Amino acid sequence: MVRNVFWVLFVFLGSYVFAQSLVKVDGVIGDGEYEFKYDVDKNYVIYLSYDDSKVYVGLKGNVSGWMAVGFGSPIMNNAIMFISYLDKDSGKLVVNQFIGVGHSVKPISNEVISYFGSIDGSTRVLEFVIPRKLGNVELKGRNFYSIWAYAKNDSLRTHHSRKGNFKINFLK
Repeated sequence: MVRNVFWVLFVFLGSYVFAQSLVKVDGVIGDGEYEFKYDVDKNYVIYLSYDDSKVYVGLKGNVSGWMAVGFGSPIMNNAIMFISYLDKDSGKLVVNQFIGVGHSVKPISNEVISYFGSIDGSTRVLEFVIPRKLGNVELKGRNFYSIWAYAKNDSLRTHHSRKGNFKINFLK
């Protein structure tokens, strides 16, 4: 009996750890790498996995400008946003954290733990890791509002080309 309970716990915990170890922040999103996939637009896909303390995010877009995802609001105002763009000085994709203020953004303390991006032709991929708690917003619960957007160029002054919202279920 004890042996069976041990075996069940080993398999359960091992599969949980294995699922999280699939995410590799390398600028390439492989099949099955993330637990959840949100096809929010014909040109833009958002991938998510999470554990008790971190959220792993993948953004993949057939876009020519910045890409964004935001958490905690169905609209831009008050959303905690992560915007990826091509840095003209380094020539690399970067990601920074902002708070939505009305229809604009204001930089805030960047809580991104790690990130890596790549560009292959017209496809951009950015992967990053953030904590489950962002300031006073905890990424947990059912029907958690999130937003997305992208633009035609990398200037953060450029208005989005497309935008929308979706809901995430952070259940564990």
